[in-house]
Amino acid sequence: MRSPELTHWLNAALSKEGKAQVVLIPGGGAFADQVRDLHAEWKFDEALAHALALEAMRMNARVLQVLAPLARLSTDIGEIAKRGEREQTTIWSPPRPLSTDAFPANWAATSDTIALYVAQRLAANALFLVKSMRAELLGDSAASVFSGNGLLDDYFPQLLERGWIPTRIVAKSQFVDFADAYRRGEASRVGVAVTG
Repeated sequence: MRSPELTHWLNAALSKEGKAQVVLIPGGGAFADQVRDLHAEWKFDEALAHALALEAMRMNARVLQVLAPLARLSTDIGEIAKRGEREQTTIWSPPRPLSTDAFPANWAATSDTIALYVAQRLAANALFLVKSMRAELLGDSAASVFSGNGLLDDYFPQLLERGWIPTRIVAKSQFVDFADAYRRGEASRVGVAVTG
């Protein structure tokens, strides 16, 4: 959220030349980091920490809407699915409450798992997880390996196993590759593959 690359990613997602509907799902970023620090300090209930991390996602969704006013903000996955490609770019914000038994309400499931959950509900063709790391450090690997090294959260592999969505991890610097591939309808080739 604080990287200069963010505006480039938003421009790519808002491109009218794109060949698919885009749903942006912000992570909690620095707001969620503050929640983690407070939780570590005061040891309050994990369900509260999870709820506060969802608030962090909501705050970042509102920031994205300011930065990308042409995108629509929605909390309703069903509504997004019905609109389909009629409205290309939507920013999804977690509804209040986010009631689901698809993942646990604790730190095992972060915005990675929540993004996968939304992608599964939308029957998405692909999920891209943009990470703040160098592209050359990435390599195709199993979800469990990415989870084990901290690149994905702990619950992501389990949810992916229950409902496969082609998933790729993309470095924040790869916005040009993504934008070009998105225009050509080949975005699913960008980034490294998350295998089963």
